[in-house]
Amino acid sequence: MDFHIDDEPGDILEAGLEVDIIKEIITIDEIVWSISKQKCTNKSKDGTNIHPKMLKHLPNHALKLLCHIYNTVLNSGNWEWKESFITFIKKSDKPSYMCPGAYRPLAISPYLGKILERILDKRLRLFCGLENIIDESQEGFLPDKNTTRYLYKMLSCLHEIKRRKMTALLLLIDFEKAFDSVSVPCLIAKLYHLGIKGKMLRLLNSFLSDRYVYLRVNTFTGRKRRCLLIGVPQGSVLSPLLFIIFISDLLRTCNLPTTVTGCTQCFKFADDGSVTVVGDSFPEVQEKMQILCEYIADWCKKWRLIVNCSRNKTEIIIVSPKHGYKDAEDLPKIKMGNTVLEYVEKSKVLGIIIDETLSFAHHARSVLKSCWHEWYKVSDKTSRKRGLNTSSLSILFKTVVLSKLLYASPVWLSNNIDVFKDFMSKALLRITGAQFHPTKYLKEILVGIPPLKLLHEQIVIKFILKCLFQGDNVAGRIFQVECTPQHPFNSHIRLTKEFIYFTNNELNSRFSRTSLIEFDRELFVYHKDKILEYTCKKWDDLLKENISSVCKDDPYNLNQLHSDEHLQGYINTWNSLKNPLFKRHESRIDNTNLADFLHGHSLRFQDFTYSFLKVNKNRHAPLCLECTANPDSPHHQLFECPNLQSEYRDRLTASVGNLETNFHLPIIFHTDIYNNGPNVTMGNGEILFTEKGATSYTCALCETRKALKHLVKDVCRQSQFEDDLLS
Repeated sequence: MDFHIDDEPGDILEAGLEVDIIKEIITIDEIVWSISKQKCTNKSKDGTNIHPKMLKHLPNHALKLLCHIYNTVLNSGNWEWKESFITFIKKSDKPSYMCPGAYRPLAISPYLGKILERILDKRLRLFCGLENIIDESQEGFLPDKNTTRYLYKMLSCLHEIKRRKMTALLLLIDFEKAFDSVSVPCLIAKLYHLGIKGKMLRLLNSFLSDRYVYLRVNTFTGRKRRCLLIGVPQGSVLSPLLFIIFISDLLRTCNLPTTVTGCTQCFKFADDGSVTVVGDSFPEVQEKMQILCEYIADWCKKWRLIVNCSRNKTEIIIVSPKHGYKDAEDLPKIKMGNTVLEYVEKSKVLGIIIDETLSFAHHARSVLKSCWHEWYKVSDKTSRKRGLNTSSLSILFKTVVLSKLLYASPVWLSNNIDVFKDFMSKALLRITGAQFHPTKYLKEILVGIPPLKLLHEQIVIKFILKCLFQGDNVAGRIFQVECTPQHPFNSHIRLTKEFIYFTNNELNSRFSRTSLIEFDRELFVYHKDKILEYTCKKWDDLLKENISSVCKDDPYNLNQLHSDEHLQGYINTWNSLKNPLFKRHESRIDNTNLADFLHGHSLRFQDFTYSFLKVNKNRHAPLCLECTANPDSPHHQLFECPNLQSEYRDRLTASVGNLETNFHLPIIFHTDIYNNGPNVTMGNGEILFTEKGATSYTCALCETRKALKHLVKDVCRQSQFEDDLLS
């Protein structure tokens, strides 16, 4: 196809720009910006032996040369970087790796070409925004949009349909090899029709045409192969944008048949899409869904895409108070072209298993199984004496396990938190190295991991505030949910309002009855420190409500030493998150020994052994094995036992002497955290944290931590009670 460069005044944008943004010359500033966006970690060299780290340190004359090359390419319309090297990696959970479909191709393209691709991508996105080319239902490969937004829009709609007891069919669409099936001539024709002409269109046509690849298998590199005029380049920066432009007119409200326009809602995420058709009866909904499927089939035939109608790909879920999956055999069938679509009870959408009851019970069990599997791989080789230390286990648990558990949690986790209760308890037990289950609240504070409910609420608040600040169609959906108290997502509004009230104390007492749409947009801006502070405040309140549980089996008899009101003054979880007790350089056995002396649930202490064996302490005193003269407890071994001495005992006693025997409280908890503004101070006036959370001066708390760790190490070294007996 031959395209001419069209620089007529008629191509100037209506937005008032003097020069078309897609025809401007490329500047050095754009090149520097593009290079800064190029990631360097875990990257290999390209086919020309250039590594992205090399591009980060280009001198000025090299940047000028690149600028000249890129402008020459733009003006000529000939793309110069058309060769890629393809390697193959195995897809997970495939029954056999003897077929090509079990491998995922990974393309390594020239990094010099990627720099120009990123510049063109930025210009095209700006052009599409000005011309309203991309439809609002698209959530994939766009800034500030993600899978959670897509799922939230779709599920909030389905929950409302279920609440109104209406009937709906949810069509889940999957294109067969979508990115690899895009017809290049059809894509170029669409770009021309949308107003992308002249230099940019010639360059994009050259970019997509006459491409070559080298296939790599292990260490063998095959011969040079020419690509067909089908598919957008794999691994390219431009490919995602070109694809969503290609399907932008599919399922747009203005393009749908008039008979289904008022009862249809569409949702897109790149090549995944879903459509809901709503009505009062199943025959009505089935008829309109059939019309919609015929429209999709005609569109695909016109633009040469194929809908994969096999099971677990393109399916239909029934959301109805009268019908369900069990009635599927008796219900009228729906066809996509010549293929009958199946009704299913549940289906996976962007990693979330959606069932017809919208309870997400299947998804919760699936995530639980996956979390157990991942946690077993992380902690399998770790015991009380060896393996990963507490800090490493905590970091891996947060990044590997919790990230999987909390994925898209605003849409499914609220009613399924109890499913993970046993898993969280056992995982925290393994992290602390405890033999027996200490108090749940104490385990969470020791490792610096808030309760799962608070982690979920933290993600919900971030998500809602981000959507409200953007002010797009998802914000409109949130305002609709707020007006429906019975909606399952209405609790998200309450949590968000509580956070806004926490960060803006000047709001009046009628705040809870004020609609979010009446709020100032500036109130929707959040900061990570504010979210963390709010989480710690709720965590503190939770601990204060359960103060009896915290002190129930405490080895220091805190209930006898202080009242609940006195003890509540020490509760502050900010310190456990900002200044963790366990450090990365410490050994596993030192961590478990320290945890034993803090929670006391260990057979090394006779008072716990007698309690565990249910021995009557009035008749048989739990005497210390070292001195055999006094009742044994963690406090006795550290402060009183004459046979266990340490140079750190006096230092620790001096640090916590004013707190009597509650020496672990100022270590795990910290006071005066919310009463001093940005600068958090100790009781002695020394600054502990600045506004950014950085340590400014050495505080008494840090010295107390060090003294306690050295003291526990010395006591354990002198003790005759071997760790091997603990098993």
